[in-house]
Amino acid sequence: MPRAARLFGAVAVTYAVEPVTDTSCRMVCRFTVSQGGPLDWLRSRALAWGDLVMVRRELLNLKALAERDARPTP
Repeated sequence: MPRAARLFGAVAVTYAVEPVTDTSCRMVCRFTVSQGGPLDWLRSRALAWGDLVMVRRELLNLKALAERDARPTP
């Protein structure tokens, strides 16, 4: 079993693109962590807050790349 799985249990991350209008969309990240007891609950909360910073940066970077590629070429 990988070390991360021993520390945090089963973790699943899903990215989805949801249309907002005809010309825009929203990227959503869903993060799921298994919880078996009080200690697991605390671990999952700590992992979620730590991951929030990383995922936010990831999504902002993807947004910037998508907007760069979507600009019309002069």
